[in-house]
Amino acid sequence: MRKLYDIDSIRCFKCGEEHFFPHGPGRVYYYLLVEIESSMDRLEYKDLISVIIKPVWCFDCEAASVAEDIPTIREFEYIYKAVSDGVEIEVPFCSSNIPVKESQEILKSYISWKMNRVAGEKCLHCGGQIF
Repeated sequence: MRKLYDIDSIRCFKCGEEHFFPHGPGRVYYYLLVEIESSMDRLEYKDLISVIIKPVWCFDCEAASVAEDIPTIREFEYIYKAVSDGVEIEVPFCSSNIPVKESQEILKSYISWKMNRVAGEKCLHCGGQIF
């Protein structure tokens, strides 16, 4: 089962220099599940799913950064089964205080989003492709 990352820096094996991530702990990113037609449209929390992130070295930024950490459909299905069996999860969201049915609906949103996703994982600072 995936866990949240709790590191704030990485160290270069070659030179030993420590690089801190530009976005401090607690920062949350979201994907929008609906289209916005006007700046007057009102977003609701149910229209968003949080981005799972991982620490990376971005070669485009030439710095420590965070990137999307996109599970495979199989991983999402495994997470869905775990939630259905009453297992608490941390990623892609903390299910400890959420009823099972609601957790299943949230996971269905992630699975639907993933099935429509074409691009690979990207740096959340510059949008560059992560390899």
